[in-house]
Amino acid sequence: MLAPFATLIFLVVLWLTAKFVFETVGENDGRIVDALFGRTHRVETRIPAMRVRISPQRAARPSRAAQPQWRAAA
Repeated sequence: MLAPFATLIFLVVLWLTAKFVFETVGENDGRIVDALFGRTHRVETRIPAMRVRISPQRAARPSRAAQPQWRAAA
């Protein structure tokens, strides 16, 4: 008489455990499964493309203070 009840309790506990595990894995989007198999979890993000404008480098003009006639006046 005890064996059918023990079997029933065992099956209920097994079912509840499986349900809990599947709900947890479903909420975490497979991160747990990836961790168990040693894979890295990749999150796909969509970053909008940005236009970057780079101006060409210009040669710096010497300032007026660098010219000899102004240096003598200073």
